[in-house]
Amino acid sequence: MDYEIRDLVEDDIFEFLILTEEMHASNFEHQHVPFHPKSMGYTLLNRIQDPDFFVKGAFSLKPKDGKYVAGDLIGFWCGEIASFPWNFHKKRISEQGVFVTKSHRGSRAVMYLWKEFIKWCKEKDVDHVEMSATTGFYQGYPDKFGKLALKHGFERSAVKYSLSKPKEGWGVEVTQAEIQASLLPENK
Repeated sequence: MDYEIRDLVEDDIFEFLILTEEMHASNFEHQHVPFHPKSMGYTLLNRIQDPDFFVKGAFSLKPKDGKYVAGDLIGFWCGEIASFPWNFHKKRISEQGVFVTKSHRGSRAVMYLWKEFIKWCKEKDVDHVEMSATTGFYQGYPDKFGKLALKHGFERSAVKYSLSKPKEGWGVEVTQAEIQASLLPENK
């Protein structure tokens, strides 16, 4: 294996923050919200010990004294367990973030992380796993991610739309007539 995959620990926070800032910069969906390192660090510190939170990192391997030792953090995968709002007895896992640095995209790192995430999902005996792709949306990454997911038994289950608060304010209005029209059958 050309990467070491392991749980992130407190000592990894600085490297994690560097990657999450890079991820944030490449994510069109959330660029309107400024990156706040203290918030991200606090989140990781409070979640790494949570048994319902998955956070593993991929570390490059480098030679040292005739052996290979973990080098830099080059990627991570985060996910969390939650209940369905309509049935709190059934559990689901949502992927909360997957990122691999540009220099390691196309490597096996994401596959190793994927394998560990799916293993964790099985161990947690959840009823549903959901993942999405937002980073690099306009460069085709979601298509690559989708092909990988379909290959491993996932189904395309949703299309996501988002609306971010513009600097000028919301200005989005839906009239009562539009609401009523949306409830009518198609072609009426």
